[in-house]
Amino acid sequence: MPGVETELFDYRPSQQYTVPAVMVEALMPRKRFGKIAGQIYDLWKENNFDIIHFHVSLRELAIAGLLQKKGCTARLIYTDHSLRVSADEYKNWKGKLITYLYRRLYANVNCVFVSKQAFQWASQIRLINTRLQNTCIENSIAIDRVACKKNYQLSEMPSIVYVSRVTQGKGHFLLLPVAEKLRDQYGVKTFRM
Repeated sequence: MPGVETELFDYRPSQQYTVPAVMVEALMPRKRFGKIAGQIYDLWKENNFDIIHFHVSLRELAIAGLLQKKGCTARLIYTDHSLRVSADEYKNWKGKLITYLYRRLYANVNCVFVSKQAFQWASQIRLINTRLQNTCIENSIAIDRVACKKNYQLSEMPSIVYVSRVTQGKGHFLLLPVAEKLRDQYGVKTFRM
């Protein structure tokens, strides 16, 4: 993009949320991400950024913690899309352990949740640091405010476009049952997705 300076860091974000994976992120960040944190810290010192934003990956939370330990005074903001520990998981010892580990990771960041449910639950189990500024900016559509056509007719061969990152967590496997329901409900024999 013209006029936008970009720095790229390869820290291989992880999508693993098992107890062993989270233990590595929470308990050994300096060993695994110290170099990246050092590079980001040097960039911050050089440019004196007011805000450093992290997005989704737990490794980014670990890097944020290292930045704060180094003395970075930028506001660290983390966007979270997940309900990290379910109510059922929270009842057993694995859930308690993983909650403790997550608290260590979340301790240094102001959180923006995109789900009201995830934000309320993270607050309730004290997953996030309540002394920091945390909020919810819901990433959803209020269906009741969308005007829908009555007796909607699909074209003879409709096309459906689905835009997303191709990862297991996005639930792509749900598309086929939804496609079957659309086919059955509207009587469409074929369509492109």
